[in-house]
Amino acid sequence: LKLQDLLFSVNSAPRTTSYYLLLAACTMYSEEDVEYGNDWEEQQSNPCRKAMCALVLMLLGMIAFPVALVCLGMTEHQAVCEERDIYFAEKNAQPVECTGGLASQGKYVFFSCPVDAASLATIGPTDFGLAALAGKLNTSTVVLSQSVSMYQCEEVEHTETRKVNGRDETRKTYTYQMVWSDHPLNPGAFKMPSAYVDYHCPGAKDYQSNPPWPAGLPTGTQLRYSANVRLGSFVLEDALTQRGFTPDMPMDLTPFLANFPASPPERVPQSLAPGDLAPTGVPGELGSCTDARLGCIRVKYAQSSATAASVAASIKPFPSGPYGVTAPMTTSQTWGCPSGLRSDIQPGLMTLPEMVEKMLAEDREEIFITRLVCILLAWLALFCFMQPCLVGADLIGDVLDYIPICGAELEDIVETLALSVVCCCSCTTGLLASLIVIGVVWIVMRPVFGICLLLAAAALFVVGLVIRNHMIEMSSRKGQERDGGPRYSPIWDEDPRYNPILDRGPRYSPSPSRMAQ
Repeated sequence: LKLQDLLFSVNSAPRTTSYYLLLAACTMYSEEDVEYGNDWEEQQSNPCRKAMCALVLMLLGMIAFPVALVCLGMTEHQAVCEERDIYFAEKNAQPVECTGGLASQGKYVFFSCPVDAASLATIGPTDFGLAALAGKLNTSTVVLSQSVSMYQCEEVEHTETRKVNGRDETRKTYTYQMVWSDHPLNPGAFKMPSAYVDYHCPGAKDYQSNPPWPAGLPTGTQLRYSANVRLGSFVLEDALTQRGFTPDMPMDLTPFLANFPASPPERVPQSLAPGDLAPTGVPGELGSCTDARLGCIRVKYAQSSATAASVAASIKPFPSGPYGVTAPMTTSQTWGCPSGLRSDIQPGLMTLPEMVEKMLAEDREEIFITRLVCILLAWLALFCFMQPCLVGADLIGDVLDYIPICGAELEDIVETLALSVVCCCSCTTGLLASLIVIGVVWIVMRPVFGICLLLAAAALFVVGLVIRNHMIEMSSRKGQERDGGPRYSPIWDEDPRYNPILDRGPRYSPSPSRMAQ
């Protein structure tokens, strides 16, 4: 049990025998934790365990590195094909007026028109299965969403394994917190004593569990769309409507205030009735309580803020009326990208170039996030692959730790240096490999951009070689200066014209350390 929390809950009570028993139990619990922590540290300092973990991570890195590069290549291929389809719309779509639906049949057109309010369906709570609000909240809109949640006590199970007398014992513990949930939580009784649960979830002791979900109240979030939405003389297919209009704005409840009580009833209903919900003051929200407490209900409504849309699509005849209905257009096949079906929609009034720029910005943002994740995954895979190096440095640091006075400092220096080197090597190698993959994909699809990326990768590789050679040369010079000999140079050692030491009569004999170098 979380005895510390129980102790805190009775701390203000008179000092009874139970208080001191709890205090003693808390002390025993802490001592066992300390003992368990020491065992855990001994297991982690085991060199065999460290080596096994390093080998496992190395194998994972060997698998994850090519997977990351393949995902990166597929992402770049998708980016190229997506941009091709967007530019296809810019080149081939014919801008037309909002009244040209009948004349545009069989063509690939672009139009930007306001939504015809007469084509919108009336949507209300009964469409979501909430019969208690029948006729109280009906509105004509493109899309309406309903989100239902209940304030409940969440029980989270934790499992921990510890050694007791040389054997592993598994123990389950539970923690509690108040959350808004869109479905019933923990329908059974709580596992912990009611006093402990009530300390974290006030009011839970009155139920011994969460209050039952009210009858007649649907769960989760639901969306309802109007069918055959018209933009001028064009009718949107349902799939295009769902892509272009999202419930991003809370519903204005002001016209419906007369249908509800002035304030929430402040009770936990067992079965939802017409008077159990009222506006809470939050835009688009109905609730059974003003302040959140166990069992309170919250229902939120939202609709789309867009009152117009811009569309690029093919037009086909509508079954009834002088309208044209949108349909996907077949894109042409190009090098590396197959043909496909495409229709585009953006909320708001705009020109075709503005729509293309907006779609490109959205696509590039999504591709950038995916690309960044793949590059970081490649870096992490190489870092895991180099884990044996870090384990070796860790073992050397453990040996250095036995040196009196300065052992701990030397251990920190060795481990920090090894970590820095591994991070730099994995980062540069992962970035280099990612640039090569991106460049190879783009050189097939877009040669100019791909060549620039490959040149950048080559420049990064050359910079790495120059830094490496410079570090080797500096290390060699410092070593020779420390031994008192001449600086290292192959020509200096072999040609008397460049080495005056070789012309001083007897042949120069290098020192043993010089010969070893």
